[in-house]
Amino acid sequence: MIVGTYDVWPFFACVAFLMALAASPALKFADAPPNPKGERVSTLDGLRGFLALSVFFCHGMVYHGVISRNIWEIPPSNFYTVLGQAGVAIFFMITGYLFWSMMIKDGGKPRWLKLYIGRVFRIGPLYLFAVFVMFLIVFSITGWTLHEPGWEVTKEISQWMMLGFFGYGRSINSFQHTGWILAGVTWTLKYEWLFYFSLLFTSFAARSKFQCFIFPLVTLIFLLTCMISVTLTQTQSNRCACVALFSVGMLSAAIQARAMNLSIPNWLSSVLVISFISSVFIFSDTAYAWFPIILMGLAFFLIVSGSNVFGLLSNRAARRLGNVSYGIYLLQGLVLLSFFSLGPVRRFALASPEQGWEALSVCSVLLVLVATMTHFLIEQPGIKIGQRLDAAIRARTGKNATPSMAPLAP
Repeated sequence: MIVGTYDVWPFFACVAFLMALAASPALKFADAPPNPKGERVSTLDGLRGFLALSVFFCHGMVYHGVISRNIWEIPPSNFYTVLGQAGVAIFFMITGYLFWSMMIKDGGKPRWLKLYIGRVFRIGPLYLFAVFVMFLIVFSITGWTLHEPGWEVTKEISQWMMLGFFGYGRSINSFQHTGWILAGVTWTLKYEWLFYFSLLFTSFAARSKFQCFIFPLVTLIFLLTCMISVTLTQTQSNRCACVALFSVGMLSAAIQARAMNLSIPNWLSSVLVISFISSVFIFSDTAYAWFPIILMGLAFFLIVSGSNVFGLLSNRAARRLGNVSYGIYLLQGLVLLSFFSLGPVRRFALASPEQGWEALSVCSVLLVLVATMTHFLIEQPGIKIGQRLDAAIRARTGKNATPSMAPLAP
C-alpha cells in the first residue's frame, strides 16, 4: 500500500498500536495509585493520553521538515496542524475544568499553599529534568565554550529554570534553535501558570453557584464575540483563544455544579463527541478560532459528563497513556531529536514516506516507554515530596493534614 507523508490513516494505525502496547504488562508502571478521595474523572484520564499523542504526531510531521530541510514550520497538512492545536486546546479546557471544580467545591477558599505546592511539585521535577538535558545538548552542540558573556548565559539559563513561567525561553549561548530541542511545547506552561495565579482573583466568583456559572459564561461570550467581530492580530487572537479555552472548562465545571448534566445514552453522546471533533477538522484550518472552540467545548462537556466514546476513554490502555501524558507531551522533543539525530535513522526515514512512518512509529514507542519510566522515577516521587512538604507545613502550623488531591496533569 502506498503511503504519503501526510496521510491520515497511519496516525490512527500508530495510535492503535500504542494502545495495544499500553495494555501490556510493559506499561504497568503507568497505573495510577489508588485515590482515597475518588475524585478523578476517568474519561479525562483516558482523554489526556490521546491529546498528548496528537501533539506528538503533529510535531512528527514538523520534524520531517527539520530533518529534510532544517526548518521548523507548521506541517502542510490541515489534519496534522489542527490535530496538534486541538490537543493543546483541550488540555487547557481540562485545566479550567479541574481547578474551577476545586474552587467551587472549596467555596472559593481553597488551601492556596497546598494548591501551589502541588503545582510546583507536579510540573517542576520532570520539567527540570527535561531542561537539564536540553542544557547538556546545547552546550555539547556549542562545543562547551561560551559564545556570549557569562552573565547573559546565566540569565538565559535562569529563565528556562522558572518551571515554564516564561514559556518558550530564550536561546542559550547563541544557539538559535534552543526551543526546538523541547519541540516548542513549553509555551503552554506559561498560560497554565497564569491561569493558576489568576485563581487568586477569580476565586471570589466561585463563592456562589450563580457567580461561579455567570463569570466563565460572560467571559467566554465576550472573548468569542471579540474573536468574531473585532479585528485582532494573530497574537491577540491566540491569547483570546487560550483564555476562552480555560473558560470553556470552567463553564463545564459550573454547569455540573448546578446539577445541569445531560442524561443521554452513552452511544448517543459518543456519536456526538465524534461528530463535533470531526467537524473541527472538516470545517476549520485552526483550532484557535471561535467556531472550533464551540465545537470542542460541546464535545468536552459531553466527555466530562460521562461520555467515554464507546469505551475508548475508559479502558486501561487509555488511562495508562493518560497517566504518562505529561511525559509524552514534555519529552517528545528530546526523543525526536535523539532518535532522528542518528544518521542511519535519518537516512532511513527520508528514503520514502513509508519508511518515514515506520521510523516515527518506532519513535512513538520509545517516547511512551521513556514517559512511563520518568513517570515512575521522577513524576511520582516528585508528587510525593510535594505531599510530604504540605503535610509538614500543616503539622508545623498546628493544622490537621488532609489527604492530598489526586495529581493533575497539565
